[in-house]
Amino acid sequence: ATYPPTFCMWLCQPNSLRINGYRVSVENAPQPSDVIWENLGVPAIERFCRQIFTTTVTFAALALSGIVLFLVEDQKRQALRTYVSTDCSLVEDVGNKDLVVQDTFWRDFNQTTGNTGRLECYCLDQFDINDPTAVLEEEFAVPDGNSLTGGTAELCRDWADTYFTVQGLVYGGALLVLFTNFLLRFLLRGLVSFERLRSRTAEVVSGALK
Repeated sequence: ATYPPTFCMWLCQPNSLRINGYRVSVENAPQPSDVIWENLGVPAIERFCRQIFTTTVTFAALALSGIVLFLVEDQKRQALRTYVSTDCSLVEDVGNKDLVVQDTFWRDFNQTTGNTGRLECYCLDQFDINDPTAVLEEEFAVPDGNSLTGGTAELCRDWADTYFTVQGLVYGGALLVLFTNFLLRFLLRGLVSFERLRSRTAEVVSGALK
């Protein structure tokens, strides 16, 4: 318990309760086991500066982890836009390579829409019936003027590279979150200890606020 319980009551404290004209406040002493005795000699201004430092480090660590997670998520979104997924059961004539090329390079064929996921369905279908290595090395005739040189491209290999990149980013992002939480837990413990607080309770409160 603390007396007076509010700042207003302390400000309006009667003269009869003051000591030599100074307002006073009283609170219960902490339990001896709660006191960190070696920290009692740390000046208040030093403790305040330490808390400013630890707060700054905490915000910097959180900002850095947030930026890294954002970059991972952004890379995943860009990879997903390269070759979209679709329900292959709804795709007609899945094994038609010409339709795959037209869907992949739809702008070169002056089509209004494209990149509907036909390439993924074709490659997955071929993986079921052919040797995966042969599927990855299968060449597609690409339209003239495309940036891919030689007039042919291994589209299934490109799709597979993108697919595994996305999967790596998904699972890598999850592992990154776990690692970040694990690292921040130990970092916060070190920062709270660095503040040289006077009691265990104050350390618990500081850790919770961070």
